[in-house]
Amino acid sequence: MGATTVTVISLNQVILRLGPAGAAHSQWMKRWSRLYADIFLQTSPTADDVRRWTEERVAIEEECIGELRALVFDCEDAAARAMSIPGRQHRILKLQRLFIHFGTFQQEFPLMPDQSPVSPPALPAE
Repeated sequence: MGATTVTVISLNQVILRLGPAGAAHSQWMKRWSRLYADIFLQTSPTADDVRRWTEERVAIEEECIGELRALVFDCEDAAARAMSIPGRQHRILKLQRLFIHFGTFQQEFPLMPDQSPVSPPALPAE
């Protein structure tokens, strides 16, 4: 029984890459945090700043897209809802949402049809 348990645990670590995945996730989080701080501290961004930030975001996503594809779409959906931007919600199944932080094999997440039109927030009067 003990040998079977050790074998199952070892296979899970090899197949799911638990050790290397944890280290990679830690590095991705550090890079996201540095990117966030850089964006947050820049009060008047230039076009070059935005380009550099976009390149860094894309570089991070290229490294972790297989693992975090559903999570990226879920975060974008939440940001679009908070900013009242219609037409940006992706279909993510309830079961997927339970395992969203462990990765996904799904390649595409189709957009959901708009449930109700949402107008963008009004600009403050000057």
